[in-house]
Amino acid sequence: MSVLFTFFSILFGVISLLVVLFLVLSLYCYFRFETLPLGIQSKLGVIFHFKVEKIEKMRWKFYPYKNNEKQDTIVISFSGGAIQLASIPRAEFVKTLKDLPCDQLFLADPDQSWYYNDPERNWDGINHLQERLGNLLKDYSNIMVVGNCLGGTGALLFSNLATQAVVFNPFINFINDKRLKVRYGSSRLPKDIKKKHTNLLNDTISQCRGDVYVHVSELNEDDLDQSKYLDTSLENLHIIYHPWSQKNLPGHLKKRDELIPLIYEAYDKMINRKN
Repeated sequence: MSVLFTFFSILFGVISLLVVLFLVLSLYCYFRFETLPLGIQSKLGVIFHFKVEKIEKMRWKFYPYKNNEKQDTIVISFSGGAIQLASIPRAEFVKTLKDLPCDQLFLADPDQSWYYNDPERNWDGINHLQERLGNLLKDYSNIMVVGNCLGGTGALLFSNLATQAVVFNPFINFINDKRLKVRYGSSRLPKDIKKKHTNLLNDTISQCRGDVYVHVSELNEDDLDQSKYLDTSLENLHIIYHPWSQKNLPGHLKKRDELIPLIYEAYDKMINRKN
């Protein structure tokens, strides 16, 4: 009996200590939140569902080509999820795209919601970005979207606005994904969004006015499984399997000096098709 009493006493003490630590941390974050590293602010914003204004400004960065001269071509890069503990969403493919003679738009998802959440946190990200992008893209003839991982998912979600798409290891099905971090991350998504996600992606791919290239790490079991949910009957969909296991497929291609030729080839195909 005394052993059992001792056990529960220790357990109660540990729980009490954790509660006190949580309250202290909560109070510190509340009163000194802006003093925390931006990466920690970003993660707390995701977990507790609130805005961090400095990070919100990263959602949309537009860079016109050559002193605002009117262009008919634009490349849109969707950034990934910044899964490291203290990292923030950053513009991706900046150096890779820098020599393309076109306007460029870099998008980020501060809420790391696979672009389903909007700035007001109403889970209306699709309509929000469709409208904002639609207003911008009406003046362009050539529109290419690119993205990796979470960003690749975003690029596919808005590929219906594009004339070309190049993505790497996107998430096609949340419900059947076995990865703990994906299951935890997608648990924040409303159930109806998760249920409709696969069909929505295949639908937007079918509406792309050009080719959709999906690059997959063939030796990564999780990424390979995800690619099986793509509708291979779509004529404009091209799935390219790479004999590697790297999750960061663009990074690996870049080390092999293959990333820039791959993206530029897709870009040239888009331009030549229009001409």
